[in-house]
Amino acid sequence: VDVSKAEFKVVDSCITSEDGSFDFHPNLIYKGFYNIDVGKTGAQFATLILEAGDTIHFSGNAKNLGYTWKAEGSKEVKRFADLNDFIMGLETKRQPYKEKLDSLQRAFQVEVSLLPKNDSVKVDSLDKIFSAIYESTQAQLQVVETQGAGFVRKFIDEDSSSFANIPALRLLEPF
Repeated sequence: VDVSKAEFKVVDSCITSEDGSFDFHPNLIYKGFYNIDVGKTGAQFATLILEAGDTIHFSGNAKNLGYTWKAEGSKEVKRFADLNDFIMGLETKRQPYKEKLDSLQRAFQVEVSLLPKNDSVKVDSLDKIFSAIYESTQAQLQVVETQGAGFVRKFIDEDSSSFANIPALRLLEPF
């Protein structure tokens, strides 16, 4: 499925009260992925798994909804919220290693550019130094990613029929 070409259809809308709270009752026919979108740009949204009859309690910061939402009220909403929390935590753990790897690449390129042309001895020396640090950092990142893959596999095994497994399976692609 090419998600970039997915068509979205509005199933309900509402205006928030002064304190930012809202209440709406969409007439859902199908269990599926639904976005709660705030604002007019479509850039601030949270995705939930909903089905007919669900009563959900939802909260988040409208300025950063995609990263701050919390929801409860059904098994699918809870599982998807747990998965979202895991993804945020995993990315927080991965980020320092990714930044270090990017910095090492940039630093190596700068150092090589400052060397006299055709000085292969110094380039090889720099390459050995940077490669050792780079490989060590990659190994540390791999540990975090392996732990993440373990969580995802366990998550999927806990309830093999859950819709939350669809995005969970996509997480296994980089592992």
